[in-house]
Amino acid sequence: MSLTLALLLQSAAPAPAPAPAREAFRTVDAAKAVDTLKATCWAQLRNEEALEAAITMLPIAFQPQPQRGHTRNWRAPEGTISYAAELPAGVPSPQCIVRLSMAGTIDQLAFAARIGAALQLPNGRTRAGVGGSETRWDVAQPDGHVVRLIVTASPAPPPASATNIRFTTLLLPQ
Repeated sequence: MSLTLALLLQSAAPAPAPAPAREAFRTVDAAKAVDTLKATCWAQLRNEEALEAAITMLPIAFQPQPQRGHTRNWRAPEGTISYAAELPAGVPSPQCIVRLSMAGTIDQLAFAARIGAALQLPNGRTRAGVGGSETRWDVAQPDGHVVRLIVTASPAPPPASATNIRFTTLLLPQ
């Protein structure tokens, strides 16, 4: 077999299967989304036991899921919460992520202002792109650490008329 033919056959290999579409969550309103973030990942980032207790008190019925590696997970029809107390060296930890969905499209600047007011944050940095928008805050803590909050919004896949929201809270290394 010639080198050209071998290269042609190799390039004709099937492409990897597309990733499965993300599941659609039941939508929540902005107040419930912000309250969920505030009670869990924002208030309890450094205390896993308090985080677990806070999750059980939410109006959304998150249920514990099997642990995956370093990450604990909770799931509800409205979304998910993931928490990693310790990650490999070089990866900021702890980290806590809340994924929810809100009906329709959202105004990222207005939503960021609502989050900022609820959490008493300074103005965040917002940017928008083709796939969605993101607002980021870096908040100094009394002990010298910095907590980063990243809020991303992206359109839910069709046929849903919703916006997927991801709140990522992490402790940056000193």
